[in-house]
Amino acid sequence: MPAAPSGIVWLVGLPGCGKSTVGAAVAMRLRRPFVDLDREIESAAAQTVAGIFATEGEAGFRRRESRALRSLVSGPPPPPVVACGGGVVEREGNAAFMTGAGAVIWLDLPLEKALARCRRQPEARPLMAETAAYRRRLENRIPLYRAVGSRVDAQGSLPEVAARVLSLLA
Repeated sequence: MPAAPSGIVWLVGLPGCGKSTVGAAVAMRLRRPFVDLDREIESAAAQTVAGIFATEGEAGFRRRESRALRSLVSGPPPPPVVACGGGVVEREGNAAFMTGAGAVIWLDLPLEKALARCRRQPEARPLMAETAAYRRRLENRIPLYRAVGSRVDAQGSLPEVAARVLSLLA
């Protein structure tokens, strides 16, 4: 088993890039808890991400996301592997917080492949309703991921991608 970093392992990337799937596999290999940030937010709010967007708007969701992100540093050891929502890097302060609290890994998947995966579950992607605007928004996130995270190619099988992440963390 590879040596693990001392802090939280944050996975960022486009919606559909595999953060939750890869994160769970990496957490199992590192013997750490796995946290899906969107599920944490849903649990705390007692409603879905789509419901939060409908009642509080994106700004309300992003506030909840930032609070949930910060709450993870005070959890019991060992630090978790966290699958962040695709837009976590857009809110001021989140990127600096994550880099200060652990290792940020950017799962890089080509935009077209990420969009194809997202189309399988449009109800779970509140911002996907307007396809052209969603595409532009995702394109604008790529430089933010590049700036905050160490890049891992997210193409390939789950074991291949998880091995790339583990190799980077070693």
